[in-house]
Amino acid sequence: MPNSPSSPPSAMRRRTLRVDQAKLDQVMEWIGTRSPSVAVNHALAYVIEVASRFRDEAIGGIRAIAGKGGVENYFDDEDRWPVGQEPSDSPGPSA
Repeated sequence: MPNSPSSPPSAMRRRTLRVDQAKLDQVMEWIGTRSPSVAVNHALAYVIEVASRFRDEAIGGIRAIAGKGGVENYFDDEDRWPVGQEPSDSPGPSA
């Protein structure tokens, strides 16, 4: 995981943030730190890790469904559908 709490950060910068104090206190308690900066960095690293896992699982699921057949990928061919037009063979209602 990039920039995990235990690895050195790539670029630390001073920021002024408006943060819900109750949420910050809760994260600081969970992590076991008295430093707001450490708590925020740990929380951000966790969010990045969870979002990355979710993205990987979602993409894997979509690929598995598409691999079963019957799913056509319209997104690889940008010229297939001109902007503002639907394909003439569309079974759906037209706008």
